[in-house]
Amino acid sequence: MSLPGTSVSRLRCEYLVDPLGLDERAPRLSWQLLSDRRGARQVAYRVRVASSLAKLQAGEIDRWDSGHIAGNQTVHVVYEGVPLRSRDVCHWSVEVWDEVGGSALSSPAVWSMGLLEKADWSARWIAADPESIRLDPAAIAPTLTEPGTPGVFRRQFVLSVAPVKACLYATARGVFELTLGGRRVSEDLFAPEWTDYDKRIHYRTYDVTSLLASGANELGATLGDGWWSGYVGWQEQRGRHGSLENSLLVQLEVELADGSCLTVASNGVWECATGPILSSDFQMGETFDARRTPQDWLPVREVAAPPAPLVAQCSEPVRIIETIAPLSRREISPGVYLYDMGQNMTGWVRLHVEAPAGTRFQLRHGERLNPDGTLYTDNLRRAKATDTYVCRGAGVEVYEPHFTFHGFQYVELTAQSADGSGLLSADKFLPRADAVTGCVIRSATPPATRG
Repeated sequence: MSLPGTSVSRLRCEYLVDPLGLDERAPRLSWQLLSDRRGARQVAYRVRVASSLAKLQAGEIDRWDSGHIAGNQTVHVVYEGVPLRSRDVCHWSVEVWDEVGGSALSSPAVWSMGLLEKADWSARWIAADPESIRLDPAAIAPTLTEPGTPGVFRRQFVLSVAPVKACLYATARGVFELTLGGRRVSEDLFAPEWTDYDKRIHYRTYDVTSLLASGANELGATLGDGWWSGYVGWQEQRGRHGSLENSLLVQLEVELADGSCLTVASNGVWECATGPILSSDFQMGETFDARRTPQDWLPVREVAAPPAPLVAQCSEPVRIIETIAPLSRREISPGVYLYDMGQNMTGWVRLHVEAPAGTRFQLRHGERLNPDGTLYTDNLRRAKATDTYVCRGAGVEVYEPHFTFHGFQYVELTAQSADGSGLLSADKFLPRADAVTGCVIRSATPPATRG
């Protein structure tokens, strides 16, 4: 007997909504009983797991049927079905009974398994040519002082027929942005996220079916320093994990409409180049020259795999959660504009500008102001927290950083002429009303409550 006003919702696997690429062989399942009736409680449940949605809906339960289990447990119910293998897809639902004998059946949810065995990876770790570095002899210890230039990687391939399903597995020593056909694979930021690289290397899984088509395709990646080779902590040193060389591991698996499969994996066939991002670092900021496009493509190098195992990253990704407009803008000195975002935030500024090619816009970030109203940055020590954008001169241009973020309330914006003669004053440059938008970032964890 079903009861109106009672439902089962918020299904979670490993505490995530419809996660991709798990490597937990006995995932934990959770749900919530919702009811309009005061005091309603669960007294029994039944979990069903099938290899396809059609089988689940038809009652052909081929992975796990828990049977009718008496109890009020709704969290951390461990999967006890047939052993799960790499790439398995599991569609599941849960039926619950309440204390008055009513029942409710959830809508289906899904999870998929990642690459569980080392042999599942045919991809090879790849890197660009070694970057040049310089030592700062004045530092306390030899300090690697310049953020690296993010490498751009690509692999072109052809699909003979339309794809039915495509999964992309990726990780890096560094942080990456992935594209297919020039479109971002995901809104996730700074993947893979922080880890102890001596113990594990996290990888992410993406469903990219909608980004592929029959014919020519291109898989691209931009690779930044991140936590691997960038500045971390108060010691002014890069490469704290023993290397300045960023590297990439990517494996795209495509099922085609004719029943065949294609794997596009990182290896020595890939190409690399430098692009518009000249430098990017969590502490120092980013420099982006929009006049530059990747060219002079060169072969990549295959590099040794790290000894640490590859582990699926099962956490909410970092994303832009909110955008905010500044409360005020004022010119604090000729050509220097200060924006107050109205709150101390983590993220960056989305910049809208229109200027001749080569015009250099600089954004400095700070949490407080000096008594004279200028930007206070002493607490940053040697961290620059500065983003620089060089215009390509093509109408209104929009820029957001790729591999950096800042903690700030105030933003200082200046513009320098293409010939480097100095700051542009108000008679030559007046920021647009929407020149600055704050992009607030954090882990995309849903709020537990609302005030």
